[in-house]
Amino acid sequence: MKKKAWIIILIALALALAACGEKATEAPVEQPQPEQQQQQPAAAPTSSQSNTGSPASDETSATFHAAMEGVETTVERFFDGIPVPDDASIQTRRDEKVELITTMTVAEATQWYRDTFTSLGLIEVEELTKESEFSTTTYWGGYPNGQAIIVKVSKLSPSSSKVTVYFKDL
Repeated sequence: MKKKAWIIILIALALALAACGEKATEAPVEQPQPEQQQQQPAAAPTSSQSNTGSPASDETSATFHAAMEGVETTVERFFDGIPVPDDASIQTRRDEKVELITTMTVAEATQWYRDTFTSLGLIEVEELTKESEFSTTTYWGGYPNGQAIIVKVSKLSPSSSKVTVYFKDL
């Protein structure tokens, strides 16, 4: 009886390994598609943009730079770090990144940063905004160092949200 069980297990294992091997050999054949290859050069960043190699990142960079072209602001640097809500429980704080937990909802925290950053003279790049019931990502331009300020708000529970605010070269 034990021999039959081992034989069945070995056959099942061999079939599983064979199936995995077939998928691995098929993957490279599916990747190079003419449509994808034609789109990539169009999304490639110019030499003045940061190249992360990701088409989505290149597209974000191009959109951000197009929105900020010719924009001049009187925004001053944040000397005390990135602004945070009063009820925030700060998890990480560095000059160019803050992670915090707040009792605000995703919508409330997003609106708090919209109000705060707009009052400071920053400009939201609305074409890059991604909003859902559970998370929001906004991009802000006009900061003196030329970097984007990204605000990500994610729902942790019905009574709390995680907020990450950071600078990024696009």
